[in-house]
Amino acid sequence: MPQAAIQPEPKPHLAPIPKSEIQFDSEAVRKNLQEAIQKLNDMLDKSGRAVSFSMDVKLGQPIIFVTNLSTGEVIRQIPNEVVVRVAHGIEDFKGMLHNVAA
Repeated sequence: MPQAAIQPEPKPHLAPIPKSEIQFDSEAVRKNLQEAIQKLNDMLDKSGRAVSFSMDVKLGQPIIFVTNLSTGEVIRQIPNEVVVRVAHGIEDFKGMLHNVAA
């Protein structure tokens, strides 16, 4: 008796999952962050506290400075200076890789 060929069950048709399109305006985010930093600095100036916020242009990240009001000496920096220097070095290195590859 010949055996009938076993047919695999047909797979149900699955529709592809549509990819979402995320709209991200980095310039608008940077502008909003700079405005928020300015408002924080204004509020802190009025309170007499020695904390200031600034934006690292190269990294696009905020940096917090705690300073001595009488001397202006930076008591603490968040992220600290070493981390910021390393991040700058990485950005410089990425720039060199990009320029060489181009």
